[in-house]
Amino acid sequence: MYTDRDLEIMALVARLRFLSSDQIIRFFAGLTAHEYIEQLKDKPWAFQVFLRRLHALFSHDLLTRPERQRADLVAFGNASLLYGISRKGARLLKDRGISIDADLDWASQNRVTTPFLLHTVATAEIVLAFELSCRRLGSVELIDHAALLPFFPEETRARPRPFAISAAVRGRPGDLITVIPDRLIALKTEHTASLCAIECDRGTMTIKRYTRKLRGYYEAWRSGLHEKTWGSPSLRVLSIAPSERRLANMIAAQREIASGGSNLFCFSTLERIAEHGALGNAWLTGKSETVSLLGDHAHAHE
Repeated sequence: MYTDRDLEIMALVARLRFLSSDQIIRFFAGLTAHEYIEQLKDKPWAFQVFLRRLHALFSHDLLTRPERQRADLVAFGNASLLYGISRKGARLLKDRGISIDADLDWASQNRVTTPFLLHTVATAEIVLAFELSCRRLGSVELIDHAALLPFFPEETRARPRPFAISAAVRGRPGDLITVIPDRLIALKTEHTASLCAIECDRGTMTIKRYTRKLRGYYEAWRSGLHEKTWGSPSLRVLSIAPSERRLANMIAAQREIASGGSNLFCFSTLERIAEHGALGNAWLTGKSETVSLLGDHAHAHE
């Protein structure tokens, strides 16, 4: 017999693709990473019930663990187990009315490389930070990625890649840049809904390649393609860097695109987000101004 919490765990894992046991626990306990570590110090047994549930879901083939993860991921400082959804788990979710492709070959989908795993888990960490901030603030709703599809224009929904956006570079005939966000979210308040394209940077992409990606966003935004493609008049491109040095290089890179910098772009690190919250003053604009995503600069402008 599966509990409502079991289904919630499975649905969360399916939505974010891969999650560590620590991330799953923190989500349902409503804790930041720092708060979770402090509680583990005081009561190392406090979260054993979650770990037992995860083990049971894995034992019943409702969750899966990516192959070789211990050997590959411990070297990167990630010692907790990672979980993905299995085909059996997907079928159970579909039977319970949760939207998921239960016919997908989830076994092959879960055979992924270590870099893909690390990037997926890092992106999930950012989404979870927004989830927690919205939950604590209470007045902001997070609409995450696939849940945005019903709000897209019909033409976009019919495309095989609805999250892709393509723009021609001004002054460069034939130069078309296509970008796909690592995650697309909307922050919805009583009066506004701000679309945010998340780019999780692990420092593995060259600055030159990263600059081209930002140029794609910039040209799309200047041409209004974000509204035509995704149906939102507002857009922010949120880049999360692995270090302050990388963050500074990223801000400098976007100034090559927008002279003086653009408020379309915001930059942060996981450390800044941990300190201020995802909705707090954790962000630097392309003009190096410290802002909250819900503040006066919530909409991009030059």
